[in-house]
Amino acid sequence: MRYLLVTTTIIAGLAYTSSALAQTCTAAPSCEEMGYTQSASDCTGKISLRCPFDTTAYFCAEIGSCDFSEYPLTECPTGGNCSNITCDGMTKYKLNSCNSGYEINSDSTTCTACNFTSYPLTQCPYNGYCSYYTCGGTTKYKLTSCSSGLYVSGNTCKSCSSICYNNTCQGNLDGWSSECNCYTSCCSGSSCDVPW
Repeated sequence: MRYLLVTTTIIAGLAYTSSALAQTCTAAPSCEEMGYTQSASDCTGKISLRCPFDTTAYFCAEIGSCDFSEYPLTECPTGGNCSNITCDGMTKYKLNSCNSGYEINSDSTTCTACNFTSYPLTQCPYNGYCSYYTCGGTTKYKLTSCSSGLYVSGNTCKSCSSICYNNTCQGNLDGWSSECNCYTSCCSGSSCDVPW
């Protein structure tokens, strides 16, 4: 009898435990409720996940759905101001402008440092005629000639009369060139002491 009592107690304990476990279980959500609403054929060429409870139900996502068409650069160039876009862990850049002292190239993907070596002036001198170079928002000038009666001397215009002294031509003073006719700048008439 004792053996029967122990056996009955064990069986009753197991029955109680299994019924208690059954009461705490809930039904799993359906594949549709979890978002698996597509078929395998819908997912061709896409990233897909198959539902663990129904092998015919899938969830799909596009591969490479990033649009980098306006962002062709992998980095912002030296001297550049860029905007960027990050998608799928990849960052691409678009050159918007260049910093001062740089100019944007015709392909709009690089900036080149401005070279003002031949254009030393920040403005054209009074009575001067200049060529100019604009780069990176800065304009510089080079003196090319001067108004009548003046000649180019370095980066300034000087009076042709400065090459005369007591109606005598003093020659190539101060960078004087053929722009000044020594005879006409020294003489008011035909009596002029020209040393040649």
